Amino acid sequence: MSEKLSIELATGDDPDPLTRIIVVCERRRYRVESLAYDRFHGPDRGRVVLVVDGEGRSVDRLCTWLGNLVGVLAVSEED
Repeated sequence: MSEKLSIELATGDDPDPLTRIIVVCERRRYRVESLAYDRFHGPDRGRVVLVVDGEGRSVDRLCTWLGNLVGVLAVSEED
């Protein structure tokens, strides 16, 4: 049984973090179910809502990896 993990990330307005987020998920074998990007909190901020198939893996571990990426300002798990 697969487990869907929903994660919200605050980013800068630069498109590079989107690529980095996808690469981390691919390398760590999390299947991306959906990815949405919105601008918020002014013109230099963005928000990414990511839903991945975790297959029983720890969401805390993925949040740590994503939080260490250049251009990612904050990470939180959504319910």
